[in-house]
Amino acid sequence: GVPVLTVNARLSRYIGRVYDLRMRQEGKLLWQTPLILPLDSWMERLWDGAASGPPLLDGLRAGALWEKAVSGVAGALDGVLITRGVAQSAYEAYSLLKEYSIGFAQGEIYLTEEAKALGKWAGIYEEEIRRLGFIDRASLVDMVTGLIDRGKVSSPPALVLAGFDELTPMTASFITGLEKKGTEVVFLPSAPLKPDFAVSLPDMSGRLIVRPCAD
Repeated sequence: GVPVLTVNARLSRYIGRVYDLRMRQEGKLLWQTPLILPLDSWMERLWDGAASGPPLLDGLRAGALWEKAVSGVAGALDGVLITRGVAQSAYEAYSLLKEYSIGFAQGEIYLTEEAKALGKWAGIYEEEIRRLGFIDRASLVDMVTGLIDRGKVSSPPALVLAGFDELTPMTASFITGLEKKGTEVVFLPSAPLKPDFAVSLPDMSGRLIVRPCAD
């Protein structure tokens, strides 16, 4: 009954298979499907369930808007080589800035031409999604955190986070917000799990073989 949030979809599938195997080993013929999702998928579910804000912009539309932003000002940027795939790289950089709560520098004196270009593209992109009435996926964690803070979304009694070797400031802020609301957050496998909702992983011990390779 405790949600398990993972760092990616592959780990979600793996933990789900382990859980099903455990149920079969206990002789069960049917059981309730546990809630095991990547963190971003769970965030999207909370946002959609709250129905209190604009719809989430999907990746395909976001990519199209970044292509539009890049191509729209490409000719006005001296010294910036516009190549195929630059819009995708720019969106990834923009998302990382959001994840680590880093704002764009206001003064341009210390910025490279590429950094100036990214700032211009980001401004066009953000204005466009506001005009269209969407929110960007990179802002979703902050938006859901705000819903929890205001009581618009109920926080679960307990939560398991799996595979998070490193927490970005945005994710850490979200977890802190949950804990303030009384949610017990447990990390798997970094911390011991309580017996009530422990996930039994298969024995991974074995022989370690090291082989030297020429390349």
